[in-house]
Amino acid sequence: MKSMNYIINTNTNWNEPPRARHQIAFALSKKYPVKFISANKFGFPKIKEIEVKKNLTVIQPYFPIDYRLRYRLPLINEFYQNWLFRKILSLLGRDTDNFRVINSDFTAVNIFNYFKNIAYYCNDDFISNSEFTNPLSIIVKFHNRWEDEMIRKATFCITTSDFLTEKLKEKNNNVYEIPLGAPDISEFEIEPSLDISEKEFINAGLIGFINCRKISAKTINLLLEHPKIKLTFIGPVGKRFMNRIDKKDRITIEGTLTGKDLYSEINNFDVAIAPYNLEKINKGGTPNKLWQYIAMGKPVVVSDLPAMRSWTFPDGCIYRSSDEKFLESILNAYETNTTDLIKKRISIAKNNTWDKRVGKIIKIFEIY
Repeated sequence: MKSMNYIINTNTNWNEPPRARHQIAFALSKKYPVKFISANKFGFPKIKEIEVKKNLTVIQPYFPIDYRLRYRLPLINEFYQNWLFRKILSLLGRDTDNFRVINSDFTAVNIFNYFKNIAYYCNDDFISNSEFTNPLSIIVKFHNRWEDEMIRKATFCITTSDFLTEKLKEKNNNVYEIPLGAPDISEFEIEPSLDISEKEFINAGLIGFINCRKISAKTINLLLEHPKIKLTFIGPVGKRFMNRIDKKDRITIEGTLTGKDLYSEINNFDVAIAPYNLEKINKGGTPNKLWQYIAMGKPVVVSDLPAMRSWTFPDGCIYRSSDEKFLESILNAYETNTTDLIKKRISIAKNNTWDKRVGKIIKIFEIY
């Protein structure tokens, strides 16, 4: 029997703050060859292979339309998908029986013409996101149609929240709920800080895509009113978002960090935060950053997201908060932090790693 290979098809850039699909790729590559298909870059049509590490290769497509526009143009997007998958087949060879595909691009319905054994990985309510960002209803209609086809045709679906599980089960009986996971920080040779000494300023840190749709600028401004709060942003920061921030001098922007650089910076946080814009949150979204935070032992203050309300954590590990009480929750998390709580959070992360999550995905593939 041939050894299995994995393809992870995405509409996500490889060089982004680590998301679920990146972490699945790293976890799988510990045992299996993995090819990660990145979102296209702008350029003359071609694909390029980039070896990241043993067993992990990024397939980087180039196409003369930016991916953020391309996936919103129905005819162009379908042309792109056919072009891309034909190119990949010529690269891999026509025998794809020993390839398992984890697809997180809900628009990639043409993938079924080229590959078998396809899992649809749904870690967000993508259609809600589409409705927020696409004012033209015709695009939303296409996205609804594509996602519907993706769910129905997938060998099985993987979800990360109760809401998504119930939604997808209406169209596919083979739905498995697997929560997001924590990174294995031992790979980066970093020791989580156990320092709980009193600081002049509280360094509240936020990682991810920081823009008006995702993050509450109103909450950020409320935090900056407190004389003891300073903020650190890690990841792409939108200009429109920063234009809404009053006290920019109280914010350190580190840009996009990955690997050891990312977790070294998280190690400097006193409190880790995720103040979402609840006016534009979708019901299926759960925060990947939460697991990155607790892997470093940090107290976490996160908006009270609908998809998190069924989650349970020991007291003092995760603080769910309304916008109005976000500052109060940060101060409480900082003041009540202990070395025992730091160790408890790290222990929770170690019991919920991406390695364990991926092990479940592998076992599900073996059923089919």
